[in-house]
Amino acid sequence: MSGFLYYLPEKLPTDAFTERRSGVFGPSASLKRRSVDGGPDKETGAVVTLDRPGIKAPRCGYFPETQAWHKAPDAEWWLGVETDARPTPADLIRPEPLSSHAVLLEDAATWQIPIALYMNGEIALPRALGVGDDGKFSMRPLVRYSYLSEQATKFWQVWTQPEADQVAINFEEVWPVAAEALRCNYFLGPEEVSLLGLVTTQNIWNILRALIDWPTVLRLQAELAEANQKKTSVGIPDGSSSNSGVTDSPEAMSPPLPTSNSIAEDTE
Repeated sequence: MSGFLYYLPEKLPTDAFTERRSGVFGPSASLKRRSVDGGPDKETGAVVTLDRPGIKAPRCGYFPETQAWHKAPDAEWWLGVETDARPTPADLIRPEPLSSHAVLLEDAATWQIPIALYMNGEIALPRALGVGDDGKFSMRPLVRYSYLSEQATKFWQVWTQPEADQVAINFEEVWPVAAEALRCNYFLGPEEVSLLGLVTTQNIWNILRALIDWPTVLRLQAELAEANQKKTSVGIPDGSSSNSGVTDSPEAMSPPLPTSNSIAEDTE
């Protein structure tokens, strides 16, 4: 069990850092802190770690012989891990993860990718229940999930078009979507996802498809194919009555499912 380490130079107060990263740490994050003289920038500062009940935090302090440090892009702080105990999904999972599909990422571990849209295009992410301006019941999207919902909707609209010959993506554009999907269920930001090397040009497709509930589509397609295969193997022709007296009909069959499109990966 482990987690991430964060080195803050003396000019960056811990409270300011915690506030900036509230989307990753949560609004009431508790941190362990240790002052150091001569951190990864060779200056004075502090090392902090998330303090979570039931989760063993990494050794708080600057110990370069057992740690690997990387400066956060366009930021003052540094991000570190213990070289022999890199964080795992179990270390980083949020207390109440969203309904998800399991996806194998580059670290050979299974990560839970939240379902943003159901396979029919309906919103799957949590919404606020209340009363609208007209006095009627309403379900309002939560601000913290608005970006992921918007991006998943865009992908669903393209992926489920049977007349489209190809689905092409720009990795620079969809990389933030993958990072955001991981943030929703884990204590991860883009910097942590990058450091762990979780997302690749190959598995990002599985992340995007998990967001739109595509594994459920594939499961239903497989179950329908298996049912048809069993019916054929016992010699029941299409449309005939079974021994139970129930007749196959369009109403009794599973609804048609969207078919996946061929893929053209944009490597620009």
